[in-house]
Amino acid sequence: MGSGATSGGGRSVETGGTSAGGAGAVGGRGAGTGGPGSGGSASGGAGGGGTAGRGVAAGGRMGGAGGSVGGAGGRATGGTGTGGSGGAGGGSPPGTLVEFPLPTPANGPSGITAGPDGNIWFTEITTGKIGRITPTGTITEFPIGRVTPNSPIAIVTGADGNLWFAEYEGSRLGRITPTGTITEFPALPMTYSGPFDIAKGPDGNIWFVESQVNQIGRVTTAGALVAETTLPAAASAPRGITAGPDGNIWFTDGSYSKIGRLVIATGVVTEFPTLTAASVPAGITAGPDGALWFTEMSANKIGRITTAGVVTEFVIPYPATLTPTPQSIAAGPDGNLWFTEYNGNRVGRITPQGTVTSFTVPTKPATLQGITAGPDGNVWFAEGSGNKIGRITP
Repeated sequence: MGSGATSGGGRSVETGGTSAGGAGAVGGRGAGTGGPGSGGSASGGAGGGGTAGRGVAAGGRMGGAGGSVGGAGGRATGGTGTGGSGGAGGGSPPGTLVEFPLPTPANGPSGITAGPDGNIWFTEITTGKIGRITPTGTITEFPIGRVTPNSPIAIVTGADGNLWFAEYEGSRLGRITPTGTITEFPALPMTYSGPFDIAKGPDGNIWFVESQVNQIGRVTTAGALVAETTLPAAASAPRGITAGPDGNIWFTDGSYSKIGRLVIATGVVTEFPTLTAASVPAGITAGPDGALWFTEMSANKIGRITTAGVVTEFVIPYPATLTPTPQSIAAGPDGNLWFTEYNGNRVGRITPQGTVTSFTVPTKPATLQGITAGPDGNVWFAEGSGNKIGRITP
C-alpha cells in the first residue's frame, strides 16, 4: 500500500514551563528511544539513521533454560519535587513542571509506564534496576541482578497485570510483579539482538523490537517466545513499537526512515516512508484521532500516519541555540500528544491539528527519554542524565 503525502508546518507556542513543588508522581507509558551509549548510559543522538549502538561495556549474554527470580525487596526513599512539597499535581496550572530526583546517583532512567497498581514504573538503564514512584513521591528501586550489564531500556504493563521490560544489553525480556518480584526469561535466540522497545499487543502478548537483528518479536505472558518476524529490508533498525487502533502492530524503522505495520493474523509487514529523507523515526504511539503519531529525531518533526498509510509531518519550532531531537511520544490525558526532546531539554505537546507547544525542563542537561500519561491526569517523563522523573500538568 502506498503512502499519501501531506506536509504540515504546525502552529507553535513556546513557554518556559512553571516549576512547582510537590512530592508526588505517577507515570504512564513510554520507551526511551535513544540507545545505550558508552558504558551503558542512555543516549539518543540522531545519528545519520544508523542502527542503535550497543554500549561499550559489553556485558555477556546469558543462556539457560529457566527464568531467574529476584527478591521483592527494594530500596525506598521519598521523592522530592523541584520547588518544595505538594500533592499529586491536582489544580496546578497547565505547563507546571515538577522533577523528582532518584535516591541513588547516575541511574539513567529511560522507559516509563503506568502500572496496574496506580503507581509509575520506570527502567534504570545504567544501573540495571526497575524503579517505582507512588503518587505521593515515594521511590523504590528493584535491582534486576542476573545479567551485567542488562540495560533495561523500556517497560510496559502487560495483559497479565505485571510489568514487562526489555534488557537491551542482556538480549532478553523480564517481568516484575507490582510487589517487586522479578523474573528474567531465557535470552533471545540471536546474540545481541538489542530489544529496544516493548508494547502490549491487542492479542494479549508482549511485542518488542530487536534493533540489532532486524526483527519484531512476540512472547506470551508466560514468557514463551511465539515468533520473530524478520523485516523486509536488510539492516533495518526498528526502534519504537505500539499497538495500533486497527488491531495491528506498528513500529518505526530508524535506518530506512519508515513506519512499519505488522498484521498479527498473517505476519505480513508493510512499510511506509516518511516524507523527509533520513528523518530517523523513533518513538510511536496510537493517537486519540485513530492515527499513529511518531517522532523524527533527525528531521526535528512530529509525524502522523493513518492506518491507510497517509503521512503528515509537523515541524517543531526551535531557536538557533538548540536542536530538539524528539525522542519518545505518548497520547496525553488531555486529548493531545506529548513528546520529549532529547537535546532540546523540553517537553512538547502537539494537538491533533498540529499546534506545537514546548515547555523547558529546569534541569540541564536532562536528556529526556520516555514519556507517558499518568492515571492522575498528568504527563510523566524520564530524565536520563538528570537522574530524575518529571511531571507536567497538561
